[in-house]
Amino acid sequence: MNFRSQLARSLRLGLPLLALLAACGAPEQPQGHRSGGITITGMWGTPGINGRVSAAYGTIANHGTEPDSLIAISSPAAPLIEVHQMVEQEGMLRMRGMKWPVVIAPGDSLAMAPGGTHLMLMELHQSLQLGDSVTLRLSFASAGQREVRFQIGNQQNKPQN
Repeated sequence: MNFRSQLARSLRLGLPLLALLAACGAPEQPQGHRSGGITITGMWGTPGINGRVSAAYGTIANHGTEPDSLIAISSPAAPLIEVHQMVEQEGMLRMRGMKWPVVIAPGDSLAMAPGGTHLMLMELHQSLQLGDSVTLRLSFASAGQREVRFQIGNQQNKPQN
């Protein structure tokens, strides 16, 4: 069989197959699932002692057009991580856990800083010292899972990331 006859045969068989595939179209995306516009920036954490607590700070921003919800946080550094906020009660600042899910409106952000909202890493698996790295996996209802790695620092020398 020469080149011309091979080409003709390929076109005869291939064109109908291409037409059939084109008619099928792209697979449908599930309704309501978006990749999300979540960004996590400026993360850093405080030192902590094995079995005790550490805090983490930074900003989680929603650049999307729909609200998204932080539904879980996990880390190899600690078995329990909660979002806490400082509130004034009877003239005193007290820390309290925020209820899950933590909703972040479109165009809004969850800013975490000392003396305010923060992530509390509880029952640390090992002590965390200045310069150590911690990995967090944050799960969002729409944006899915995001992993962030940050260093332990303090307000004077918080790492830049």
